[in-house]
Formats: sequence, C-alpha cells, structure tokens
Amino acid sequence: MAVWQKLEKIDRDIGVDWRDRRLIATLYMSQTVAVRLNYELTEPSEVGRGVRQGCLISPTLFNVFAEAMTKEALDDLK
Repeated sequence: MAVWQKLEKIDRDIGVDWRDRRLIATLYMSQTVAVRLNYELTEPSEVGRGVRQGCLISPTLFNVFAEAMTKEALDDLK
C-alpha cells in the first residue's frame, strides 16, 4: 500500500471528515513547481512526491502517520 493510501486510511480511521481528506489530497497530489533561473521561470513541472515546503499541515500529517505506524509496529510485537 502506498504511503498516501495508508495516510488516507489512517485519516478515515481517526475520523477526519471526507471534505478535509479531499482537501489534503488535492493539496498534495496536484503540486506543480516552476524554478526561477536567471530571472526567468522555467515551465511548470509536476511534483511526483513529497510535501509542500512551509505548509503548516505537513508536520501534523507526519505526526499522525508516525504515530499510527508506531502503534501498528507495537501491536505486531504482542
């Protein structure tokens, strides 16, 4: 299961509303970037993976994911 699919499942399990899950997916799945080179912007390119730099929700998503993975690992040890 891909990381984003796992995060979607975790968000659903902890009760994140479907509208908020859709917003998160739209923010992270539809990213494009243009690079300034010699005072001109390059053509926009699609970002394949990663989080938005400076986005306030990124650390929260990371913490939710890390907590769920830790809990899953500890449950497997029992």
